[in-house]
Amino acid sequence: MQRPAGVTILAVLNYLVGAYLVLGSMFGLLALWLGSFFVVFVCVTALFLSLGYGLCKLRNWARQIQIVLSMIGAVGCLLLTIGLLRDGFDSVSLILGSGFTILNVGIILYLLRPRVKQAFGASSHSGGDLEVRKASEP
Repeated sequence: MQRPAGVTILAVLNYLVGAYLVLGSMFGLLALWLGSFFVVFVCVTALFLSLGYGLCKLRNWARQIQIVLSMIGAVGCLLLTIGLLRDGFDSVSLILGSGFTILNVGIILYLLRPRVKQAFGASSHSGGDLEVRKASEP
């Protein structure tokens, strides 16, 4: 099956985030600011670049990790927006926070569509993605 256009867009976005993080670390500024967290920074960079590769190659593990990261992003953006609004109404925070929350939810819903799941070789029934499949006996 051919890779869906939305998956290509997600892969490119992951590559762009990874490239941005690589460029930031090349200038050394982030290494100075992060100090002992530099290893975590490098791991996050590798994660985004790996996700870009996995999505391009239609690897189901990349789809599952993208779903989990989008869930974390949606909840994080929502909580951040609520926290910022609690301190005082700021329309920019409301627009950006709710926009990123909607974007993350949209990514989740897109990656759970049966046609997209099928492109990754995942089953399209309503069961969980992480099910254990029995090998067919000869």
